[in-house]
Amino acid sequence: MYKLNEVRAVLCIGAVLAVLTPLVAKADIYCSGNVSDMLIYGGGNVTIFGSWRNDFTFICNVQSTWNGIGPDTCKAWYATLLAAKTANQAIQVWYPDSAGYTCASLPTYSSSLTPNFLRITQ
Repeated sequence: MYKLNEVRAVLCIGAVLAVLTPLVAKADIYCSGNVSDMLIYGGGNVTIFGSWRNDFTFICNVQSTWNGIGPDTCKAWYATLLAAKTANQAIQVWYPDSAGYTCASLPTYSSSLTPNFLRITQ
């Protein structure tokens, strides 16, 4: 039979893991740097080449809603990105709930995560 202290220890560890797991799983990341290249594909996909990733990252679509980001928001983001690139200003992109990734390891192209916002930081 298990001793009462052993049972308490197991229950305590389980409770701590239950509390901490959602905190680890919900990791927001904020990526900052300059955009050196931007592409708009025929289907409306907007991709950027950010210094934090050194690869193309899909941001949104100017023709249709993608993961909750509508075309009007996408067009505003594109204008913001273009202004930042033209002025050589840094931007910041927020990716909520991105556990397991860093700015340098974000998925790219069609596997890209959905940003929550982007802004000029300088």
